[in-house]
Amino acid sequence: SEVDGGSTAGTNAGEMGAALWLANRITLDMNELNASAWIMWQVIDNHICAAGYNGRSDSGMPNTSGGYWGVAVADHDKDTIILTKKYYAFGQYSRYIRPGMLMLNSSGTTMAAYDEKNQQLVLVAYNTAGSASDLSFDLSGFGSVGAYAQTIRTSNTENWANVGNTALSGDMLNVSLAANSVTTFIIDGVTGSTARTNPIDLSNAVLTGTNSWNNTSSTS
Repeated sequence: SEVDGGSTAGTNAGEMGAALWLANRITLDMNELNASAWIMWQVIDNHICAAGYNGRSDSGMPNTSGGYWGVAVADHDKDTIILTKKYYAFGQYSRYIRPGMLMLNSSGTTMAAYDEKNQQLVLVAYNTAGSASDLSFDLSGFGSVGAYAQTIRTSNTENWANVGNTALSGDMLNVSLAANSVTTFIIDGVTGSTARTNPIDLSNAVLTGTNSWNNTSSTS
């Protein structure tokens, strides 16, 4: 809950640096913590305002080729919102992995989610290398899969770009991830059992601890 940071990732990634850091953070948290939700600290953290914002001096436009908090910038002087590459990278996940989907076990640079009702599989993968990187998804665990994956990508030159369909080879999806990019693959016609073979045992999930630091009748 309330995750963000001002770091970067990638190889000479330019404005994609902050975006790739965010992609890494989302993917690692979801795959390793088995979270049911991933919540951004705040969408806007930087403000452009000649008169100052809420009593603070004008922070100005952040260096979008470096690390910064938030995924958008509020320009109060022009009454506009400036969207960054970090924003579009966030959308590669949030636009396509929706509430109610089943998160699947994945690893590395990939996140996977399944919509059983609509028989749709969503894969999101990022590449921090300065050159293209090949990746293969083994989908043989499903009963059937569609013939292709709709492919959407954000890179230094693209924002949620529909880059066409990527054909499957039987139960395999073989892709080439562009340099310093985040790519979403949407596969329709995916059927099969979604029963977990290694569910998390919550029978002993009991936490204990001391009173809160500000222990009062309202916080106890």
